[in-house]
Amino acid sequence: MTEKTIYKNAFVRFYRAAIHTAFRSKVMQHFLVVTVALFLLTGCEDFFTSEATNVKIPGSEPQLVVYSFISPQDSLIRVIVYRSIPNTIDPRNVPHVFGDAHVHLAKKGDAFTQLSYDEDLMAFVINADDFSVEAGNDYILRVEAFSGETVEAICYVPGFEVDTVMLYEPTQTTDQWGSTRTNIQWEVHPTPSSEVRYYRSGAYSTAWEIFENQHQLLLNISPLWLDRGQEFFTYTNETAPVFRASSRFHLNLQNGTSNTPESTRIDSLFVFVMQTDYHYYQFHRSVENYFYFDDDFPFAEAVHIYSNIQGGLGVFGGYNKRLLLVAATPQGDE
Repeated sequence: MTEKTIYKNAFVRFYRAAIHTAFRSKVMQHFLVVTVALFLLTGCEDFFTSEATNVKIPGSEPQLVVYSFISPQDSLIRVIVYRSIPNTIDPRNVPHVFGDAHVHLAKKGDAFTQLSYDEDLMAFVINADDFSVEAGNDYILRVEAFSGETVEAICYVPGFEVDTVMLYEPTQTTDQWGSTRTNIQWEVHPTPSSEVRYYRSGAYSTAWEIFENQHQLLLNISPLWLDRGQEFFTYTNETAPVFRASSRFHLNLQNGTSNTPESTRIDSLFVFVMQTDYHYYQFHRSVENYFYFDDDFPFAEAVHIYSNIQGGLGVFGGYNKRLLLVAATPQGDE
């Protein structure tokens, strides 16, 4: 007798006995209803679990995942390749890719150029001197794993269609506990166009910090939280987007010595503006929506992470970037 038959027979016998007893004893009626409900919950769970053992779910095989963004400002092009790990498979049974693949890149219409694997970066790389990325062109990325999988993607590297970026003078505020915040505001004025274009803008601070018993000086880069504006936005002929961001650290805006503790100081503030292609924009918006998802909200919809990799997962996108210095610590600040 199979496990399925045993569960069915047990259920039928228990169900008949429960109904017969319930109608003979009104006192036990509610108790039996609850008991049968509990049995159904646990019995059905065990039943379907036993029936689903070793069932092959469509689409549950590991796939190649490719992750790369290219721009004319790159000094080194990187392509990260690995395999996805489905929930139905033990991660130990999914082989790593590492350098076991051929990765090629080409401007559309040109011959492919092969990238080499860098073990330190764990990525396939090529120097910008050996492969030039130019605005206004499509690029094709092809990955062939030694195990036989082949994936491909295409992206577009846009120009930088922005007329002006207006920077306001940074300001500082002090809260009731004496903590100082440095605030910056800027406007992005894209070039008017009848076509939808894709942008990203934000800000970050930099600070030099001493690590490892004061023997090593490292640059710490910290993104600033936007108080106003959306980091990823589209544009046609609308009003110029306005952005505002703040840092909980102190930037000495005046000449002279700062009285704030060194641990709360920053050295510089930067604003970046990027024009991206459709794939870069859609991927980052989907990731942003994923992290915005609230586990406690019962009516939230599932978030699909965007991918343009044919035959696999991941993203291949292009962008053009400008970086603007908003403010820096004066040289007189010791």
